[in-house]
Amino acid sequence: MAKSVVTSQTYGNGAVSAEVMQVLAQEKKLVTPMRIVWLLVAIAVLIYAGQKSDLSFVELVQGGGNMAEYISRYFPPDFTDWKFYLSDILETIGMGIWGTLVAAIVAVPLAILAAENLAPVWIVFITRRFLDAMRAINEVVFALIFVVAVGLGPFAGVLALFVHTAGTLGKLFS
Repeated sequence: MAKSVVTSQTYGNGAVSAEVMQVLAQEKKLVTPMRIVWLLVAIAVLIYAGQKSDLSFVELVQGGGNMAEYISRYFPPDFTDWKFYLSDILETIGMGIWGTLVAAIVAVPLAILAAENLAPVWIVFITRRFLDAMRAINEVVFALIFVVAVGLGPFAGVLALFVHTAGTLGKLFS
């Protein structure tokens, strides 16, 4: 069997042996025609998606003055309505407490149904997909659904936090 002969070459300060040159010659090339095609396809998809999304970095730069003016109104902070702010802060904390409490209570039986060593396979599969959906859908989407169901207010927020957190805790507990 004929063996290809690779001579030593000099790179920078030192020489590279023939074995190293053989190993380098056998490596797969990083740039191939197929990879170039896929790169061009990806670039075309990004350009198309950008056009369909009306991306305009020029408008973003032009609107920089408006953004800076808006942000500047937050400084210095104005605490003249601090009682109103405190009331809203306590309402938010209460929503979080109740949403998490109800979620923890509901997550325990869901976790039992999602555990492979405690429930039949067909129940485990269904329960896990249910928990996946509860976790995958954002709290804001749940909040919008519950606003339609129970009206605008903190209860819709509690229900939204409950559903999402129950999915997360159910996965954690199982």
